[in-house]
Amino acid sequence: MLHVANGDHPLSILLAAGLPGNVIAWSDVLDQGPLRGEPATPGFRLARGRWLEENGAGTLPEVNAQLEAWDAALQAPADERVLWFEADLTCQLALLHHLVLVDGRLDYRAQAKDRWVGGVLLQGPSCFRRDGSRIIPP
Repeated sequence: MLHVANGDHPLSILLAAGLPGNVIAWSDVLDQGPLRGEPATPGFRLARGRWLEENGAGTLPEVNAQLEAWDAALQAPADERVLWFEADLTCQLALLHHLVLVDGRLDYRAQAKDRWVGGVLLQGPSCFRRDGSRIIPP
């Protein structure tokens, strides 16, 4: 099982919860900077990497290595993936990016309900299931 958190703060919450499987963060800010080309391709990562470097995220080799690692983690075989995101623009753009990487052949407009496994909304320090029940107390 792979749990993907959108950022370091949600990652710390999920790690503290002791979830089974691998728990990783994916922290690119897709609501800022260029988004040209197909996700998870060298050209896409290079455009993102250059912009991130120009905006203080590190050197181009460091940033590209991180982007490659994030993409590889999302594309690696997993029996189940749980994507932990909020309803804001940054999270929703990342969620769309991830769904393309996980399986770009699927039409998520038609199958979103079936493909959203273990969907959770993070609100500050609390986590809620889709039915509104709290799973990690504040």
